[in-house]
Amino acid sequence: MQWVNRAALQTLLDFVVDSPHSSLYRDKYTRAGLAEPAVDDFSKLPTLSRRELVDLPVAKRTFVPSGEVRFVAFTSGTSARAPLIVPFSDVENYFFEPSLGLPVLRPLIIYPPLNKNFGASFIQQCRQAKAPVSPMFADFQNLANSALLAREMQCDSLYATPTIASLFAGQARAQGIERNFKLLALSSETLTAARRAELGRAYPGAKIANLYASSEIGQFVMAPCPRMIERGVSEFHIIADALAAVEIIDGELVVSYGQNRAMPLVRYRTGDFFEEGEPCACGLPGPTLRWSHRDADRVRINGLEFTVEEADRVMGELPHMPAPDYQIHFEPGEGAAVMMRIEIVGGPETHAQAAGIARDLPARWRLSSTATLRDALDRGLLSGISVEIVPVVSDRTAKAKRFVTHVR
Repeated sequence: MQWVNRAALQTLLDFVVDSPHSSLYRDKYTRAGLAEPAVDDFSKLPTLSRRELVDLPVAKRTFVPSGEVRFVAFTSGTSARAPLIVPFSDVENYFFEPSLGLPVLRPLIIYPPLNKNFGASFIQQCRQAKAPVSPMFADFQNLANSALLAREMQCDSLYATPTIASLFAGQARAQGIERNFKLLALSSETLTAARRAELGRAYPGAKIANLYASSEIGQFVMAPCPRMIERGVSEFHIIADALAAVEIIDGELVVSYGQNRAMPLVRYRTGDFFEEGEPCACGLPGPTLRWSHRDADRVRINGLEFTVEEADRVMGELPHMPAPDYQIHFEPGEGAAVMMRIEIVGGPETHAQAAGIARDLPARWRLSSTATLRDALDRGLLSGISVEIVPVVSDRTAKAKRFVTHVR
């Protein structure tokens, strides 16, 4: 799939090739025999990877004078084994509606990218929207205080990751405000069906919207319309005015984005996977996309496929589960088999529940329509399953990391 905003894309190509500040794209395209690329040459241009950006010093891939860099963002470094630092310049218009078309006025922000790097730019988006809102920035590391702030400021919507929204639900109940939220705007993690259902129960008055952004892009570039939100699906409209091009290449989302002139992206491979969606009757321009997965959501070992979608489903159904926060480690077992070590966040009073989880899990976890983890254990593809109750998971990042693979 390829969608192109021709005018925006040609402007972007001219800018990156003519830039006196960085030769990143000029060098790439000269090597490819396309020194002066036009829109019609677009599909011939080489793609851009995160690894390329990490390997190039920031100064060599900054496309504006240093005085025009307003702030930088950076990733955790877990994907490329080094943090990616991205410079950002002023953006005239982000074309994003933080209310998502719903009657909300005061979102509570406990979403790490907005609390850390992108708070100032999000305030601009909230002010310039057709339906302006007033964001309340709270503390995603102190959810009790955040709930108190939400109560006092009468917050009616929530920006968070699915995991943070789940953990915040208990604090919202303690303050008696869980029904005050009309919208959950969630991003940065796969929103599985089980997690969506759990959050629907925790916030009974809220519509749930899945958004898409990345630290490299610096803004939400895909969001659902009210019809998609009502249907409860992980489908998106691209924000057509913000993007120069959107492609799906071998299932991977590839974006071209020129709003951030400090570090424009041309055919950037995001590492996230989507499928082309059905046309939407709402009339918004551009294609619709349906979330598939990110690389970290699937692990394939010994011919077995483990998915976060299934993990969330099983963990949500286990009667002994003390909390929704968990992490699964795949480690070398006996011979060629693999050991699953499962960490579940809980207090000392929940340690006795580990045995029940280890007992019930193999029969409940489906590997296919006909096979379970019990079958994999019986065939010797898995050497065992252990469950530990821990205060925090051992491999912590800004995003919930469900699978950690130690098998090479």
